[in-house]
Amino acid sequence: MAKTHAKRRKNGKNWQHQKDQRLTEVILKPERMLHRGMALGRLENGQIALLQGALPDETVRAEVAKVKGVFQGQVLEVLEASPFRRTEQPQHPGLDYGFIDDAHQLVLKADVVQDVVNRQGVVLDNLYNPNSFAVRAAPNVWNYRYTVQPAASKEGLGYRKSQSHELVLLDSDPVAHPAINAVWPKIQDYLPTEKAKGLMEIAFRVNDDNEVLACLIARASLRNYMELAHELVDSQVLAGVSYSQFDSRGRFYTAVERLAGKRRLGLKIGDAKLSVSASEFSQPNPEAAGILFQTLKQWIEGLGLSGHAVDLFGGSGVIGYHLKDLFESVTVLDISSSSLKLGEQEATEQGISNLHFKKVNAKHLSAEEIADLSLLCVDPPRAGLSKELRSAIAQAKPSYLAYVSCDITTWARDVASLGEQGFDLIKMEAFDFYPQTHHIEMLSLLKLRG
Repeated sequence: MAKTHAKRRKNGKNWQHQKDQRLTEVILKPERMLHRGMALGRLENGQIALLQGALPDETVRAEVAKVKGVFQGQVLEVLEASPFRRTEQPQHPGLDYGFIDDAHQLVLKADVVQDVVNRQGVVLDNLYNPNSFAVRAAPNVWNYRYTVQPAASKEGLGYRKSQSHELVLLDSDPVAHPAINAVWPKIQDYLPTEKAKGLMEIAFRVNDDNEVLACLIARASLRNYMELAHELVDSQVLAGVSYSQFDSRGRFYTAVERLAGKRRLGLKIGDAKLSVSASEFSQPNPEAAGILFQTLKQWIEGLGLSGHAVDLFGGSGVIGYHLKDLFESVTVLDISSSSLKLGEQEATEQGISNLHFKKVNAKHLSAEEIADLSLLCVDPPRAGLSKELRSAIAQAKPSYLAYVSCDITTWARDVASLGEQGFDLIKMEAFDFYPQTHHIEMLSLLKLRG
């Protein structure tokens, strides 16, 4: 069940305000699905229009406008529905594939991978995986997220529509872990009270033992939430509560303080045993991520490598933990001091002696710092690898390069560029970490030519 609640933010911009001209109603029959959940259709004059909420081969009535020079819009009415369209759709505004049957989501994502690879000019001559465009299904298509961050209001918890101030209130989150949904209504009971006044968002994190942490993101000061935090922990609703001052510049822009209970929880991701908090980044779907990391380990194990490996953008070392038994030493490089410190502590506690951690800003990484490697593994943010970093990698000449990516377009751009600089793509596989959304996770392996 969902309700709509209007919420304003200082720096927010509604899609209506971004359009270059007036909205126009059109009848379209989309041809194919593109990245970011958009279906491509053509107007009567042949111009391309990108639609949200449409499937290929449907006939829809849509409202479009030019946004940054390209016609974009949303479906108003489905005139001829695809057989793959769900009759009942989740109200969660972030699930842009939620209207599509589960099995067909994988088909469309595979089509998107092929489209992006073709447009970016990725060379597949050396690829020996015959199912390179198949997408590996996630273990669960619902209730798979171990971390979520809904917005909070007096009326309840929910999520804002894309590029909008509008807040859709939900009684539960269909993709959140069941333990998070179990505490969801209990948290909502407090939201109209003075104890929760000023709350803007709540970040939840759960582990395999169904323990839930929460970070309260609020405008009011820390002391305003001490009573609420202790009450939630003492009543065993939450395992721990922390606090972060709300900042329009970004989430957790200011320091995070523990208010009550546990600060961290133990979590297993594939072969790695780590600890996580409600505020730090960790894989939202650890079950799916574990499968990807174990697949990477199998690929590398089959190469029979030794010597030294580097895990760049490694955070607290989840990939490094999967590689440690295959190399004499593995070094995890990252810019986050706190993540590196955590990884180092975990390695020491687990008696791992060949896993090392070093602070490095990838923007300024030199070829010398990653020279003489049997394997370089990179797992960059959505922006991918900078031109300078790709150049440094090409100069360093690692024997193999493993590339994990959360953005198919920047991954394809980088792989095409690295191909021009001496690396052949020899393995790739797409993973569905986030069912009901357009997101695709890529795992790939490149080999130094010659």
